[in-house]
Amino acid sequence: MPQFTRSGLLRYYFGNHMKAVTQNTSDQQNPPNFSSALEFFDAHAFATLSALCARLIPQPEREPFLGIARAIDFRAGQKAAGRWPGAVQFLDAASIQLGLQGLDELSRTRLRRDFAQLDAVRQDQILFSLQTGTAAGGVWNQISPRRFFEELLHEATEIYHTAPVTEEAV
Repeated sequence: MPQFTRSGLLRYYFGNHMKAVTQNTSDQQNPPNFSSALEFFDAHAFATLSALCARLIPQPEREPFLGIARAIDFRAGQKAAGRWPGAVQFLDAASIQLGLQGLDELSRTRLRRDFAQLDAVRQDQILFSLQTGTAAGGVWNQISPRRFFEELLHEATEIYHTAPVTEEAV
């Protein structure tokens, strides 16, 4: 596979996976079930990432559901395989995985449940503590909660706006 720019890789992903990525769904917490295997994350980390993306970029029912978490998983797998040049410094796959562990750790500490199992209000409360940088301890001693939040929000926003369906709507 050739080397891609950031947006080129996402266009490649959406071009090759458009049918699965644009399946409609009526429930933001339950994105469509994709038949293909995950590229980088395990099922638990992917569930956390999916819940996080659903809170960062809620998708109205009138639009086809875009698999933002699936695109991040694809990107992480491609980067880990050395197929994505690191021209711009964003969170790498290992940092995303560490941050997802931190989300679950914080959720279990505060509410005794994994992040993906929380309702939207409680997920937003956990994310607010990341956004403001007040999450502390455990994983958050290794990675900045504020940077994790901002970088993942940036990543999700870019993926959302790179999708052909979103570009056509603009």
